[in-house]
Amino acid sequence: MQRLSNTWLAAFGLATTGALFLSLLNEFCPARAAAQESPARLFAAHALALRTAGVAGDDSAAAVLANMPGAGGVSESLPALFRPFFANAIVQLGRLNAPAPVALYYNPLLDLAVFTVWDRRAASYGVTVARFLPGERLTNPAADVGLLPAWISTTESPVVALTDITASRLAAFRRFHPWRSFEAGRDPVTFAAAARDLRAALPRLAWNATQTVRWTAAEQAWLRPVLARVESVLAARSAAALTNAAPDTDTETAKVLARLPAGFAAGLTLDMTLEAGTTDRLLIGSLPEDGDIYVLVLCRFAGDTCVLRRFLLISLGEGV
Repeated sequence: MQRLSNTWLAAFGLATTGALFLSLLNEFCPARAAAQESPARLFAAHALALRTAGVAGDDSAAAVLANMPGAGGVSESLPALFRPFFANAIVQLGRLNAPAPVALYYNPLLDLAVFTVWDRRAASYGVTVARFLPGERLTNPAADVGLLPAWISTTESPVVALTDITASRLAAFRRFHPWRSFEAGRDPVTFAAAARDLRAALPRLAWNATQTVRWTAAEQAWLRPVLARVESVLAARSAAALTNAAPDTDTETAKVLARLPAGFAAGLTLDMTLEAGTTDRLLIGSLPEDGDIYVLVLCRFAGDTCVLRRFLLISLGEGV
């Protein structure tokens, strides 16, 4: 489990914006039409379907991944590595009016992305180019790539860093691939450079996969009761019950969590667990069908039990 500085604790003092979180109630489903034109809608449907196939581990997604530069050496491991990647992927579309539109699948927790170029095929769209890259390369092609995402190792507020980094990565994609553009998408990166990018990104995928395996280990016996408690508290859909269970939760966040759709809690999947200082743990969860809304839970050890302290709700794709 990755150890973080005590700035995680300060991050939970962030004020929430009521208007932002209330808007989540109306934008719970991430599948929003990208444009009014029929070809654009058709492309959007296919782009979103690839994310769904990736989450499910379907062969259609595996075939796309297997053709990425550098994927040959790790082809057998790709489905296992990429299912959690797609489960946290925000989908961004570009050049919707072009003969070759583009789609980006960006995982903010890992700061990794899959960039794809598509073309029209009769009544459907297909991927012609796909490559994997660290998020750093979206904003700076020559950037150094750390073994772990920068927001985890920051000495500042990690929650703020996660939000800011996500915004900068997606803004960079939109600058290069505006959705209104009629110019065909292309990938200027050479095969060799794309293969290097995949190799640079693999340690984060491997770290993520290793972490999920450890959740069932004996030393993680505290985790299952905490998850059951989180699900129970959220399922109650009561702001009072939520603040009673996690007293450091601010009132606005408690109200918004209590108003989320029925079944939200049951659908949550654990994405990441991180150490926050000596006695605190941070749990990050989301819905597999949604790539940008996250529930963060801070708990604190009292003996062998990790007691709930605070809930936080963030939307990394809000306004994107």
